[in-house]
Amino acid sequence: VVIRRYASRLGGLLEDAPPGPSAIPGTTVGARALYEAARRASVDGPDDPVEAPDLGERATATRDAEAACYALNTAEYCAETAGQLGDIVRGKVDATYKDRVDFEPVCDCFHDVIAAAVRRLVKTLEDALAPALTAMDKTNWGALELVDEESLYVRDVCAAIKHVAPRVRQLLSALYFRNFCDKFAAAFWTRFQKLVEGARRISEMGTHQLLLDLHSLKPALLALPTVAADDGVVVVASESAPPPAYSRFVAKRAARVEMLLKLVGTPADMLVERFKIMWPDGNEDDLATVAALKGMKRAEVAR
Repeated sequence: VVIRRYASRLGGLLEDAPPGPSAIPGTTVGARALYEAARRASVDGPDDPVEAPDLGERATATRDAEAACYALNTAEYCAETAGQLGDIVRGKVDATYKDRVDFEPVCDCFHDVIAAAVRRLVKTLEDALAPALTAMDKTNWGALELVDEESLYVRDVCAAIKHVAPRVRQLLSALYFRNFCDKFAAAFWTRFQKLVEGARRISEMGTHQLLLDLHSLKPALLALPTVAADDGVVVVASESAPPPAYSRFVAKRAARVEMLLKLVGTPADMLVERFKIMWPDGNEDDLATVAALKGMKRAEVAR
C-alpha cells in the first residue's frame, strides 16, 4: 500500500500545477517543485545561487521536461527494485505463502508512471512548438506573394526542438529517449498534416513555400534522436545515426505531406490523372480535400 501511494505521488508530479505566483516557472507540479527546491538551496547555500527564472516558453518547457525525466527515471528504478524486493520476500517467507507474494501490480503502477512521463514529455515539446504552429495556421497561404528559403515558424520549430530535446536526451536512458522521439514524431506529423489540410486555400506560391518548409522540417525531425548539447552548443551526436525504423517513419510521414502539396500544385486539368498515380489508395474525400485546397469546386473536379 505504501509503495503504491508513492507511485501515485510520483505520478502526481506530472499533473498540471494549480495557478500560482507568476514568478514560479513551470506548468507541472514537479517543475514547480524543482524550482522551489533550487530556490531554497540558493538560500541555504550562497555559494551556488540560483538565477532569476527566465519565464520564456522554452525555459518553462525545459523545466517541465526535466521534471518529467526525473519522475520517469525514479519510476524506472522503483519498478526494477520492487521486482527484486518481491524475489527477496518470496525467498524468506514460508513456502505456503510464496504464491501470495505478488509485486507485479506494484511494478505496474510504476510502469504507468513511466508511460505518463513520456506522454508529458511529448506534450511539453508540443506546447513549446505551439506558438510557431499557430503562426503557420494563421498564415494566408492563398495570398502568399513571395517565397523564402524557409518561413519564420520553421525556424521557431527547429529552435524549440534544439532547446528541449538535448536536455531530455541527457537525462533519459536510450530506451526511453527513443520512445519519446517516436511518439513526438508521430504527434508532430499528424499535427502538421492537419494544419496543411485545414488551410482555406493554398496558392501556387504557398505550395512552393510549404514544400520548402517541409524540406527544412524533415532534417530537424530526422536529427531528433541524435541531438545533443556540447558546452551549451546544440550539435548532432556523431557517434550514432538515427535508428533506421525511426528514419523510415519520418521519411514516410514527410512524403505523405509532400505528396499532398504536390497535388495541390498540380494544374487543375491534370489533377484527377495525377491524383490516381500519386495517391493510388486515395478516395473521393481525399481528392475533395486536394481540390478544396486548390480552390476548386467538386463540379470542376468531376469534369
